[in-house]
Amino acid sequence: MTTVMMFAEEMPKEVDCCQQNDKISLSTNNELLYEGKLYTGKIVFNGVAYDNGFINLKDGHLEGKIFLETEVLKVAFDVVNGEFDGYFVERSTIFEVDSSIILNFKNGKIETNISFIGLKGYNLTFDSSGNANGTVNDNKTGKFLICEDGIEKVGNDFVLKINNGDKGNEQIFSMFDKEGKLIYESGRGNHMNRDAAEKIVFQKMVR
Repeated sequence: MTTVMMFAEEMPKEVDCCQQNDKISLSTNNELLYEGKLYTGKIVFNGVAYDNGFINLKDGHLEGKIFLETEVLKVAFDVVNGEFDGYFVERSTIFEVDSSIILNFKNGKIETNISFIGLKGYNLTFDSSGNANGTVNDNKTGKFLICEDGIEKVGNDFVLKINNGDKGNEQIFSMFDKEGKLIYESGRGNHMNRDAAEKIVFQKMVR
């Protein structure tokens, strides 16, 4: 009697996106697949999708250290148990505007924001209620605003409120007039989490 033994080919622990891009795809749930299977391991970049860098994955999702670089952008962050954790660092020059963003996450929630975007500087700490405390500087106008419990007074006519949203992973800036009417808002709905990162990173890899 002849016994035939079939050995499944092991999934590679590291994949070069440049050389093996044709084996990479996405599931309908935006999970990363290698030869049709949920991938666990490391994918490195060298000119395809990104000029340089790497991502780590577990079961088709970002997990572990991430570093990505293009001609105008560098970004690094950690994903722990599906959540951003630790420092998220982004440096970019887009349309001649230099930005340096350093956020500190704990269990998926933004705790601090120390950033420079163009001529504006932010040094903010978010409390347990999600309200920002710290300063916002505008080097163009020379204004230096102090934020306490999520509220900054902008002159005598406006109030700026800053918080990190219901889930703690947004940066919402809301401007109100002296009667309390909302006149401007930005950042609401822009969640900084693994799902949002995967939509950007994976779509750039798979075309």
